[in-house]
Amino acid sequence: MLSTSDAVVAQSRGTRRLTSDVFSYLGIIIMALLIAVIVVAGAAGMRQIKNTGDGVVRDRIEKIILVQNMHRASRERTVLLQRIVLVDDPFERDALMLEFNNRANQFSVTRAEFIAKGISAEEQRILEAQGASHKDAAPLQNKILDLVGHEHLEEARQVLNEKERSLQDNTQNLMSELLKYQTDAAQHAVDDTRDDYETGIAIIFTVAVIAGLVAVVLIWLVHKSARIRADYLAQVETANRAKSAFLAKMSHEMRTPLTAIIGFAEASLDSGQTMDERITALRIIQQSGSHLLHIINDILDLSKIEAEKLEVDPCECSLFSILNDVHALVQMQAQSKHIVFGINYAFPLPAHIYTDPLRLKQIVINLCGNALKFTEQGFVYINVGFDRANGLLTIAVQDSGIGLTTQEQSRLFQDFHQADAGVQRKYGGTGLGLALSQKLAAMLGGKISLTSETGVGSTFTLELAQPAAVRELVFVDSAALVPVGAPQTSAVLEARHLSGRVLCAEDTPELAELIGLLLRRIGLTTVMVENGAQAVERAARERFDLIFMDIQMPVLDGVAAMIKLKESGCDIPVVAVTANAMKEDQEHYRAAGFADFLAKPIDRSQLQRLLETYLPAAEPTDPPDSGPIHAEFSDAADAADQYLRRIVESFVDRLPGYCEQLTQAIASRQWTQAREVAHQLRGLGGGMGYPIVTELASTLLFQLKTENYAEVEHINARLGDVAERIQLGKSR
Repeated sequence: MLSTSDAVVAQSRGTRRLTSDVFSYLGIIIMALLIAVIVVAGAAGMRQIKNTGDGVVRDRIEKIILVQNMHRASRERTVLLQRIVLVDDPFERDALMLEFNNRANQFSVTRAEFIAKGISAEEQRILEAQGASHKDAAPLQNKILDLVGHEHLEEARQVLNEKERSLQDNTQNLMSELLKYQTDAAQHAVDDTRDDYETGIAIIFTVAVIAGLVAVVLIWLVHKSARIRADYLAQVETANRAKSAFLAKMSHEMRTPLTAIIGFAEASLDSGQTMDERITALRIIQQSGSHLLHIINDILDLSKIEAEKLEVDPCECSLFSILNDVHALVQMQAQSKHIVFGINYAFPLPAHIYTDPLRLKQIVINLCGNALKFTEQGFVYINVGFDRANGLLTIAVQDSGIGLTTQEQSRLFQDFHQADAGVQRKYGGTGLGLALSQKLAAMLGGKISLTSETGVGSTFTLELAQPAAVRELVFVDSAALVPVGAPQTSAVLEARHLSGRVLCAEDTPELAELIGLLLRRIGLTTVMVENGAQAVERAARERFDLIFMDIQMPVLDGVAAMIKLKESGCDIPVVAVTANAMKEDQEHYRAAGFADFLAKPIDRSQLQRLLETYLPAAEPTDPPDSGPIHAEFSDAADAADQYLRRIVESFVDRLPGYCEQLTQAIASRQWTQAREVAHQLRGLGGGMGYPIVTELASTLLFQLKTENYAEVEHINARLGDVAERIQLGKSR
């Protein structure tokens, strides 16, 4: 029996299928009507061709008549001019001259009518030649008529015979040529019309013959389309269910770190928390935030790939640098689960490869993260090889985890899918990493394959084809020649103090407070405003060395504010601060005039490097006091107590040893031992009359617990200086 929801789905599917069938048959009817329309339109076209041809022929006939009229008028003028010079009767000559002028006017009017009907290039040439001939004949005709008017008939006959007759003959020849051209054009028009008409009839006949076949094919195609559409609808429903499950999963995955962030942030506000509890809370907040950012980045990357907006930037890069970075990041995760992790190199290997290093690193880290997640004990190895003959780089991530069945493998690389619901409940995760990695591999010109056995483990193999040029580069032949990367830690880079005034436009109070805090900590003077209009106004009144401009702001957004700053002649570097971090976004901001770009969420090391690009280092401060440090006692009796003084002197004597132990522990990364020594110094310093030792040891202990190792080394150096000054002040 169907549940209510199943019944609704079935009814919806039946309704869609019925609608689909209705539209299918409606499509057949429309196509049949379309064929009929085509046939009717073809017949109408044939009639139009015939009518057009008839019109062309009529036009040519009219032109022929006009040319004949011009030809006749030209001949009659020639005859009249000959009669004028031969007639002795002055009255008859006047009548002939009047008739001569009438024929000239008749020729001009007919010629204008001919031109008005439109002329071709050849007709234009003939008429221009006729016009030139007329231009040459006109003076002679006038001269002849003038001689006749003065009764110089003999001289007029002589001019007519010697010069005018040849010009008149030329005009007659041109008119004959124009008449022949019109006759030939009319014949061509008749032939073309007949050919077009016959071709059209043949086409209509062909369309009529195949119309039935087309209808049959259309019916078959419509039915096939209906089946395909039904399958597609089923796939869409499946995809929608998968996406609904994915959204529910995303809700859980995103709420989990958010719950930790909010909960531990609230707990940190409790004044009763110890320092260790507060450090633990801060670490969990930071880790949960990073996890949440990773989820969001995976979702955004997938959406960019589907929208064809994600770009890769291949270049020549170091294979071993990429793998060293991966090792440094994955090693800590493996150690936390007590899993053996390492990289196995099958030499020889190219020192450099051609790919996008960022995306390759992302793929390998995703594969390693997936292997670690499903491996409770045993190992995770990265096996690297290179087929020099075929130019094929292989990076295989092998684990001893739970393995996969054949059915689970078949859907593993699909978006929003994991092996099964039980896996998701036990191991968590979004099911995006492998799908994203496969898509990225394809964009890099490679692929990811899988071999797995349930209970034994899995091996994900990334294959990347390399161009022929890579095979000619330097190859590394042994492990001894593999460049070793510097050890990486989670510490924040030590911030160099800088100088300058910075204007920050940020409308979110929390982000404004964070940016202001980070900038003030490295010695910068900050001015905070809430929108672009305020930023433009402050930049016009005050001098700043750098401007941070949020893009999405009320009143006046960042790009509009940048345009106004440029129009005002502002030459201060402006940095765009936004979560829109795609390549085309950055290009858009640079085109708008921004000097640089800072992505949200803000990475402190990136911020530091950006600031060092545009701001000078702070002037060195006065050197620290190098004088001796004496023990401080609040009670005069304690200061005079000889027994206490001997204890203090003993502490001072042992202080260099403590400092040496601490320095060695830090140098060898023995953090547990370093915390023990710092803890001892924190307890001893103040009690022995040296509160500065307690203060530095407390700060050092805090930085050790937060794994801020760069700052640990800095504080340890200060502690060493203080120990030397205490030695100087050992005796008063």
